[in-house]
Amino acid sequence: MVLLSAGYKLSREQAVDWCNNRGIEATFFVSPNEVYIWLARRKIDTTLHPCFHNGDFIYLVTTHHKKDPYQTRHCYEKIVEDEHARKIKEQLGLVDAEFVTVPDAFRDWDL
Repeated sequence: MVLLSAGYKLSREQAVDWCNNRGIEATFFVSPNEVYIWLARRKIDTTLHPCFHNGDFIYLVTTHHKKDPYQTRHCYEKIVEDEHARKIKEQLGLVDAEFVTVPDAFRDWDL
């Protein structure tokens, strides 16, 4: 069983730049809590989650979650970008962000 999360992939630099352009102070790391407050005040239905994708550290602007008992973190069907995701992308001004699916984004595989 796997929890699949999908959304827009931001590098550390992209996330810091996005925050600073919106009045959210960020230097080297981004505080997901400060971003959550910013999003909640604007009633934008998403979160920013630091995780790993294909071995790279990213910030995931999460648009979907799907628990699937028949898939694994190595063998899964990607979640498709839909109108809900594109609306969030537009609200956040994420012009060139790639839509990705991350298996078990909330698990630390180094433990």
